[in-house]
Amino acid sequence: MVYILAHTKTKDYKEWRSVFNEMSENRRSNGEKSARVFQSVQDPNDVTILFEWDSAENAQKYMKSKELQDARERGGAIGDPVVHILNQV
Repeated sequence: MVYILAHTKTKDYKEWRSVFNEMSENRRSNGEKSARVFQSVQDPNDVTILFEWDSAENAQKYMKSKELQDARERGGAIGDPVVHILNQV
């Protein structure tokens, strides 16, 4: 199984989460199997997401997509995310 572990900062978590939820069908159609969102205890605008994806190729393609970049901008993400694409062993 392939996972994406992504970390990002947001201007406003609620605004970011609204756009994240709006993009759920887009992610699924690109190979996402599940997503879990975590907030830092110290800073609710500091977000980590654990996705399960159908393949590393689809995960990489989605993380570089224009749709994701546009959604990050609309949701108020700050800077580039730190992304790890992982295989479960």
